[in-house]
Amino acid sequence: MVLSIHALMQERESVFAFIRKARWLFLVLGACAPAPPPSPVRCLEDVALGEMQEDSAVVWAREEEYGFLHLFIPAISRGFVAPFLPTFDHTARVILHFNEKERELLEKNPHLIIWASFSPENNEAPPPQCAARRLRLPPSSQAFFPFRIAFSADIGGQNLCRLVRGGFPTLAKMGERPHDARILLGDLIYVDEPCEQTSVFGDPQIPFEPPLGADLLDLYRARWQYAEKDEGYRRLRWGSYVIWDDHEVVNDADPHSARWPGPVPSPMIFPIARRAFLEHHPFPMAPDDLETPLYRAVKWGSAIEILILDTRSHRDPNRALDSNERPKSLLGSRQRQWLIERINQSTARWLVIATTVPFGVPTGGKGQRDGWADGGSQRGRMRELLGILDALRRSGRTQLLVISADLHTTLALRYRPFPEDPRFEVIEIVVGPLSALLFPRETLESRLNPELLFSHYPLYPPTTLEEALPYFTWGELEAENPTRLIASIWNASGQLWSIEVNSP
Repeated sequence: MVLSIHALMQERESVFAFIRKARWLFLVLGACAPAPPPSPVRCLEDVALGEMQEDSAVVWAREEEYGFLHLFIPAISRGFVAPFLPTFDHTARVILHFNEKERELLEKNPHLIIWASFSPENNEAPPPQCAARRLRLPPSSQAFFPFRIAFSADIGGQNLCRLVRGGFPTLAKMGERPHDARILLGDLIYVDEPCEQTSVFGDPQIPFEPPLGADLLDLYRARWQYAEKDEGYRRLRWGSYVIWDDHEVVNDADPHSARWPGPVPSPMIFPIARRAFLEHHPFPMAPDDLETPLYRAVKWGSAIEILILDTRSHRDPNRALDSNERPKSLLGSRQRQWLIERINQSTARWLVIATTVPFGVPTGGKGQRDGWADGGSQRGRMRELLGILDALRRSGRTQLLVISADLHTTLALRYRPFPEDPRFEVIEIVVGPLSALLFPRETLESRLNPELLFSHYPLYPPTTLEEALPYFTWGELEAENPTRLIASIWNASGQLWSIEVNSP
């Protein structure tokens, strides 16, 4: 039988109509069908390892859907479990402690496996699909082992955020370098600055969108979550010691005056920002503990001791005057006394102070100083700093290494603060940013008798990311034997500068 063209067209339309109706039927039936059951476990990516000591470490994770964080350490055949706490932004942490025998076993097989589950049982077998992660602990304080420790700061400032291609600039390159540990010196988020759809250099980036109806705590939490979605950021957080600076709160924050900027006065935000900071990092404390000190010491074997300072929590107001009658403090009396005691007690060959604000470069807005350096303003904290350095000199050391950030420029400086004792010197290495605009600094603190050893910043402000990338930096401390420590400065293309640090 021969069909006319008209009949063929009618038949085709009927078939298409049936397909369209059938498709809608399938969609309706699919919507009514029960959802597939969730997987019993999930391999986790939003994890961090921190506070590594000779016999302990802390593992942190965040997960909204599952109830419990699980760890398994094959070397010692032990499992650990901790709940994800909704009241602490769905975070969990496990504080690990190891005896001498377990440490020996970990040296042969330094790995752990992490996953999330609905079950609180700690005898679950690790899922085979979850990859093992390296658990690196410092060597014994009585022994030397070669090390490489990195340090930097300043991530996501001035609208240079998670780029669509590559994420936060420089973080991936820094993470590719093998490091035993990293020290992250603050400004790890810029909660008080935007992340728009286009970066400051015109590149497409993933915007940060505050939660609708969020209070200030939710806003801080959401900004940490935004950063933690970046693969390079996560890599840096595995095996790091973390401290905060001002932009985890608000620009130039001090605990006496920090308020959220805006037309309507906000409450004091320091406790809110501190809670969010603790919730999102692997500290060995309850996330709502607002009193436990953040300053601490890190020993990596017998050769090096790093004293990490908290320059935000205990400072006097930035606008206060520094006078003989009322010396102004950045550290507060308890932290300052702790620092001097650690200086006097340290038996390490190399002593390093890690500070988020530099020793010898004035910072801060008009009418205030955000760090130690005064620059003629009478609002720095030079009396406190010179007292600390004098205590260090009297302890018998002839050299101190300082690692710092905050400036958004790269400098290496030598100070001889006591003309009557020219043997005593301080070497300060200022690095960063990792992903933020550059701010060249030329003013130095004259009372430290500074000498510029190295500087790295552009002659003209970069207008493209390609122009800026060579000036995004981090530092490294490396020792292959117990008598020679090299401090160096790196960018994504390689090493820029280095110096050998003397031993006492």
